[in-house]
Amino acid sequence: KLLSADMVLHEVSTFAGIGNQGCTDGERKAAAFNLPSGITVDAHGQVFVADSGNNCIRKITPNGVVSTLAGGINQGFKDGLGNEALFKFGGSKVDLELDEEGSLLVADIDNHCIRKVRSDGLV
Repeated sequence: KLLSADMVLHEVSTFAGIGNQGCTDGERKAAAFNLPSGITVDAHGQVFVADSGNNCIRKITPNGVVSTLAGGINQGFKDGLGNEALFKFGGSKVDLELDEEGSLLVADIDNHCIRKVRSDGLV
């Protein structure tokens, strides 16, 4: 579950996720995550989340739709498009950064490398 905080009203609310472990895409409040960790936001308001328990990168659009951008439940090391790519996060904290081209740089913890994920999901 991803939380958001309103620092003016001093309120915390659920931004995305149902509060139970899983890997379900869809509307952000119906989506399921498994150990979401690293988060970054691009200039268009898209939120990218390292779903470390599911070994994948998830995207949340400004309209609130969650999709899996790259990777999947299976772990490993493989470049490819979308769910053909494999990561091995091991449930660890995963750092994400956007480069100057808008691609994600991902710290693939258990594969001991930095991976580049383009906006179309190609790793």
